[in-house]
Amino acid sequence: MIRDFPLVDSHPDAMRAAEAAHCAGDQGRFLLMHDALFTDPGKLGQSRLIDYATSLKLDVPKFRSSLESAKHKLEVQNDMGVASSLQINGTPSFLIGKTTGDELSGAIVIGAQPFSVFEAKLKEADGAQ
Repeated sequence: MIRDFPLVDSHPDAMRAAEAAHCAGDQGRFLLMHDALFTDPGKLGQSRLIDYATSLKLDVPKFRSSLESAKHKLEVQNDMGVASSLQINGTPSFLIGKTTGDELSGAIVIGAQPFSVFEAKLKEADGAQ
């Protein structure tokens, strides 16, 4: 599962870009937009987001309307709140564990890490069952 944690302090367009991914998701293209946004993260202005929508063959007026209405802003802000409550302060971040209802038990891995770190955390989580 992907959650949003736009780094708004260092990327002024990050919030709108996160919203754009969800607007594309309304048309079944979340992951494609998500990946497109990371091809050039320094260029995430409104016109660039529309360019991505066009290249992904989205219904651009529908996409633009969703983006301009901030339809997904609260969803992104909620994800940011959850991340902050878990003391996550960077990306990428990964929660490795299991969920029971609304509870998550496991470990947080922050940053780009080698496979061995993930493997060890997965083994720990598997042993915690």
